[in-house]
Amino acid sequence: MAVADPVQSWMYFLQRDPKFETERVYELRRQKPTKKVPQTNMILEKVEDIPIHDVRPQLEECSFDTTGFFLLDMDTGLVAEDFDERSKVMAVFLPQLAAAVKEKLNASRVQIFDYQLRKRHQDFPISNGETYNATPGDIERLRHGLNKGNFERVDNVRCQFVNAWKPLKGPTRDWPLALCDNRSVDPEIDLKICDLVAPDGTSETASVHHSPKQRWCYVRDQLPNEIWVFMQSDSNGTSGVSHSSFPHPDTSEHDHLRESIEVRMLVFYEEGKEPGSGKL
Repeated sequence: MAVADPVQSWMYFLQRDPKFETERVYELRRQKPTKKVPQTNMILEKVEDIPIHDVRPQLEECSFDTTGFFLLDMDTGLVAEDFDERSKVMAVFLPQLAAAVKEKLNASRVQIFDYQLRKRHQDFPISNGETYNATPGDIERLRHGLNKGNFERVDNVRCQFVNAWKPLKGPTRDWPLALCDNRSVDPEIDLKICDLVAPDGTSETASVHHSPKQRWCYVRDQLPNEIWVFMQSDSNGTSGVSHSSFPHPDTSEHDHLRESIEVRMLVFYEEGKEPGSGKL
């Protein structure tokens, strides 16, 4: 199959500013800023004309071992409206997803801990196209926080923090998800740890600097049975996949406004057992 030319679009990135060499990036969550402590010290920049590659013709090359993501083909038997019912999500979709991910990654256990429905409405602000990532600190906080009293089971085994993203309607042309090929990111140069400061504690994420070396990818006309599965962090120190939605230049007024579900999970592996990669 011929490889199509990439589309050109824009995203927001953390600006490369000398102050971040000595100043920790932070953002206040669920608390009011003050004159001395503003909401955030982030400086975002909008980067135009980013090439975003349709990897549908090369899906066999996508895996946790290479790009850091793969596309899972899974028919849930549910329609978009079913996802408004929490009971159906919990009883049908999440167990299906956990079983499929466990098989694909040759895992011993998949622990889903969160999901979020996202529906874009024409009267609501559009996505800001900001890029996201996770950190090694995140995975340690999660696996211990979610398994209190059971540290022995999770403490000495390899663990990955994994996201899954599924459109509820398709084909997806309105603000599709873009993923950055992990091989094209230099964590030491392109990522900055960001503290998310909330009343109940502080967590971490990684803000992303733009680099022309980065290779951004998506799959054109993604369907509801096609689910992105991508790594967010790994207990072995491997960096997670930077990701962002983006405005597709070919979107028309007749396309569905994007509706999606994002699922977060921890994936555990038995000691001495080779993890799978999700490769087709």
